[in-house]
Amino acid sequence: MSSNSNGYVVDYRRGTTTYFLPCGENLVLENRSSEAKVSEKFDQPGIGGQIKWAQSNSPDYTYAAFCENMKALGCAGYIVSFPGRRVLYYGRTGETHVEHFPQ
Repeated sequence: MSSNSNGYVVDYRRGTTTYFLPCGENLVLENRSSEAKVSEKFDQPGIGGQIKWAQSNSPDYTYAAFCENMKALGCAGYIVSFPGRRVLYYGRTGETHVEHFPQ
């Protein structure tokens, strides 16, 4: 990772989020504890629906519910790239869903 990279990685299986700082350093934080496990089946349409829910500014949206739902849909984690203006969601066996930042 180059020293001018910014972004972060959420790993639902490890329960961590790693933030990559512009100076090249990184910071790993523990996520909120959860008993939910990552489903084996990667449900790409369901994951897309959760992303739309997160982007909708719906009053019933919570990040905790989003994370639980994503794990149930087989999302093992996601990578956010600010320079690349995208988020890559991935499953346990390498399936992916890419969401580009709005223009």
